[in-house]
Amino acid sequence: MSEGCSAGYATFCPGRTTLTIMLKNYLRAAFRNLARNAHTTGINVFGLAVGMTAAILIFLWVDNEMSFDRYHTDSGRIYRLNTLFTESKWVWPSTTFLLGQHVRTELPAVATVACFQPAYQSTIHLGNELIEEKTGAFVDNTWFSLFHYDFVAGSPAGFLHNPRGLILTVSKAKKYFGDNDPMGQVLPIDSVPYRVAGIIRDNPANSSFQFDILRPIDALLADPSRRDNSTSWNNYNFQIFVKLQPAADPVAAGKAATGILQRNNPPSGGNTINLVALNNLHFETDLTIDDTFQHSNSRTVYIAGILGVFLLLIACINYVNLTTARASQRAREVGIRKVVGAGKASLFGQFFFESLAISLFSLIATLLCVTLAMPPFRELSGSVIQSPFSNPQTWKIIAGTLLAATLLNGVYPALLLSSFKPLNVLKKSTPSAFKGIMLRKGLVVLQFTFSIVLIASTIIIQRQLQFIQHTNPGYDRSQTFTFRLPRAIMAGKTEEQIGSVAAGVKQQLLNHPAVSSVSFASETVVAVTNSNEGSAAWDGKAPDFVPVVGQFSADESFKKTTSLEMQQGRWFDPQQPTDRHNFVLNETAINRFNIRRPVVGQRFFFQGDTGRIIGVVKDFHYASMHEAIRPLVILNRASWRSIVYVKALPGKASEALEAARAEWSRLAPDQPFDYTFLDEAFDSLYKADSRTSVLIVVFSVIAVVISCLGLLGLAAFTARHRVKEIGIRKVLGATATNILALLSGDFLKLVVMAVVMATPIAWWAMHRWLEDFAYHIPLRAWNFVAAGLLAVGIALVTVASQSMRAAQANPVKNLREQ
Repeated sequence: MSEGCSAGYATFCPGRTTLTIMLKNYLRAAFRNLARNAHTTGINVFGLAVGMTAAILIFLWVDNEMSFDRYHTDSGRIYRLNTLFTESKWVWPSTTFLLGQHVRTELPAVATVACFQPAYQSTIHLGNELIEEKTGAFVDNTWFSLFHYDFVAGSPAGFLHNPRGLILTVSKAKKYFGDNDPMGQVLPIDSVPYRVAGIIRDNPANSSFQFDILRPIDALLADPSRRDNSTSWNNYNFQIFVKLQPAADPVAAGKAATGILQRNNPPSGGNTINLVALNNLHFETDLTIDDTFQHSNSRTVYIAGILGVFLLLIACINYVNLTTARASQRAREVGIRKVVGAGKASLFGQFFFESLAISLFSLIATLLCVTLAMPPFRELSGSVIQSPFSNPQTWKIIAGTLLAATLLNGVYPALLLSSFKPLNVLKKSTPSAFKGIMLRKGLVVLQFTFSIVLIASTIIIQRQLQFIQHTNPGYDRSQTFTFRLPRAIMAGKTEEQIGSVAAGVKQQLLNHPAVSSVSFASETVVAVTNSNEGSAAWDGKAPDFVPVVGQFSADESFKKTTSLEMQQGRWFDPQQPTDRHNFVLNETAINRFNIRRPVVGQRFFFQGDTGRIIGVVKDFHYASMHEAIRPLVILNRASWRSIVYVKALPGKASEALEAARAEWSRLAPDQPFDYTFLDEAFDSLYKADSRTSVLIVVFSVIAVVISCLGLLGLAAFTARHRVKEIGIRKVLGATATNILALLSGDFLKLVVMAVVMATPIAWWAMHRWLEDFAYHIPLRAWNFVAAGLLAVGIALVTVASQSMRAAQANPVKNLREQ
């Protein structure tokens, strides 16, 4: 008994007494009713738990994707300057270093400017060991005033005032210095000594800036040759970020930056600058070259959010359907309680508490399922969702999901059951709400519509991925792996010396009986990212035509290694010394450039060199099939090439790999051997698509299971409700097949209606998805027919399992029990 209400509790605390008794009665009645209908309760709890688990996992992923880079102060005012090349329509995430300097002084709308350039490959000298690092970057002296970092030791000031300063993340400091204090220690990078000036916490998982080793940009510009190249208006390799004044217009700022670029670099051909919000960088999908950031598709994220809502909705539909279907059985209970004085609010509270109890039971199961499913879900989604239950945002998502489930499950059934008129009920007059079952039918149609959309999407996505895998990209990637020679081997050598070193490596590998072919190139043929604007010229070129072209250096044996096909002319010939100045172009370049015919033999100017076009290679996909094939210039410069291609004889890949490992040990005994098979590099281009496919398959199965649970419960209830009718029909001669057709027919009609509704929705969704691919499959009618037939088959099996039990029951026993 509460303090202050001891003797006269009922007198002085009537409200609390009434409320306590009422809540106890609600709970007692709710648990009694749920236990009495254990079969239906089990279906509801299991279906809702599965739906809530799927919804919570999706909402966690969506929240993680939407939170990228938003932890920076004033993130809504920070933008990156992207370059749109007018002629080629290429979009680069970078621009010129000099543009950043001019923007800082000439645009009043800009409050802060910061610049960085990724250090794609650096060599750390640790004692006698050389370690390749790919997570470094050069940043300027305003970087830390624009972006947020948590310093564990040191400060930005100590770093920025020293052109040889170095900042490491905690994990990198641990890697290179162990338990020793890293502050003030020297770490040689690319043979240059840097002194540790600061230690920062590891980058958050939802940060685009996953750089672990930061160096001042002054260190980059200290090299005269790199400074001259970096400070050219034709060098677009720097990423520039700006923070605008509070009232500034990003569109106007972009136009002003475009004016600065075009005034200072007239040959730019009218290239424009666009400002992309920091909060949107994670969702950029129109970039022509990689910007080292992790990207996602905003459309996919929004669709995933809708998917989570619908999975929760169809799970709740089961409860609504089964509760309203059983409402007639509870009508007498409601009537009697109303006659003895129960009010509508009291009845509403009881039925709502039943829904809340279902939701709470489901939540307990959901928390267990989320815990078990989180590791495989991280792997499937490719997202780092760390310790979800320690994140307050997770509990907000769980609470929101529970509230949504309780409201969806509780409000309508509670309103329906509490609205019965006692007089009609006691006269055994069926409430009008039960005479029409359009709501239940509509909810079943909605469930299966969503499921069929997912099934059709699964079929089409799988077909597109198979199309990519089986479409000839124009080169042979089988039995071929690549590795990059250490930079130190080529450093400081002339073109001839580099060619000699490459020839020696090639011969060593070819001496092994498992090796079929060896060649050198500047990049992997799967994803050529290097490009150039304004360097290509030819006889008859229009002065105002400034194309952006891909550039790729390959040796004389590259065609054999990758099985490229020539459209005309020839490949580079080691017996032709002049071929070091000649070029091979792809078909798209020839067509786009409108070069005079005959093409072979025409003069061509590229990267400061003059030569002849000696051949035209057939177009091959040197980027993802999301992109159309673009112009490509292939040149024969040994100094550009550091990627070794090794093609093994069939079934001899492991032996060839050991041969390459042995050669690597001779060249760089203190460095780890890192290699990549072309098949793996090819598959990585479509990793996001593959993940989407797997997730769609998983959630399609979940949606179908939840829908079938509801259908199973409704079929069981219908069979019990019509047991007398079934008994009479069997006595009059109906067969089990007749009864099966009778009970299944209504449900199958609903599924067919769902097929009709789902087909246009699925077609629209998949049409939009396929638009992201420059090369894709056509949408065929059989994809949607197959999805519909599969849904009908699943529904038929589900309903038949209950219908057969009713059809095989003893009719005499059923009639006697009625």
